[in-house]
Amino acid sequence: MFFKSTPILLLLSLFLFSHSAVPATKAQKIEKLLDTSGLEEQIREFPGMLKAGLQEQWPEVSAEEQKIFIESAEQTISSGPLLSSMRHEMDVSLNDSQLEQLIEWMDSELGKKVTKARNQVATDGGSDGSTDLLPGWLQDSKRLSQAAELDRLTGQSETGAEIALLTVRVMFKTMVEYYGLAYSEYESFLRNDYQSIKREIVEEAKPATLQILVSEFGKLTEKEIDLYLQWSATPVAQQFFKTQNRAFLNGTAGMFQNWAELWATELSRYYDE
Repeated sequence: MFFKSTPILLLLSLFLFSHSAVPATKAQKIEKLLDTSGLEEQIREFPGMLKAGLQEQWPEVSAEEQKIFIESAEQTISSGPLLSSMRHEMDVSLNDSQLEQLIEWMDSELGKKVTKARNQVATDGGSDGSTDLLPGWLQDSKRLSQAAELDRLTGQSETGAEIALLTVRVMFKTMVEYYGLAYSEYESFLRNDYQSIKREIVEEAKPATLQILVSEFGKLTEKEIDLYLQWSATPVAQQFFKTQNRAFLNGTAGMFQNWAELWATELSRYYDE
């Protein structure tokens, strides 16, 4: 009986293996891309940057309420949801061929150089000394033009503005509920002022964004910068940038929603005491 069933079991195991191996292979490619692109390292640093930004926007309230504000952020803002969002977006938005092309470019000499420069600026502000050259670079019209083009291709300023607005919306909503701000003002902000405020934030953020991008160019030759811009304009790079921006926005939105709910709950307890 065993020998008669063996061919069936073998076929069944081969069938199951062949079907379970496909998503695992794509998952491995996603992990490889997260690593080679430097995204995983950037994502692990991102919550700290968010929390630092939130501390600069403390509402003018009592010390106890400020404590609630910060502690609720500490408990809900972490890299886990962002990494999950990035993996999900890559899974649904990038096919195997695109993942392979992206990994190949990230593993190239230029890709590694760009990733190293980007991570260095993102995590330590360019402590290698390249930022000492910024004043001269920021007077270089060609460098600024290249940085502006890269900003357009990557959507960096736009995404940064959207994340900043997410913070404002969450804070505004909680203040409406707990600090007596007129609800009509909140509605007006959402319906009428959102796009104009976003444009203002983008324009305000652009000088800082250009400084970051110019810093990233610090160790690249002119030819390498041109090649980097050419690659950034390719369809696969554009899909990659859109995917990562969407993942950052969705992941951040989820975290901020959790933060707002905890903040609101803790404020309710505080006021009920």
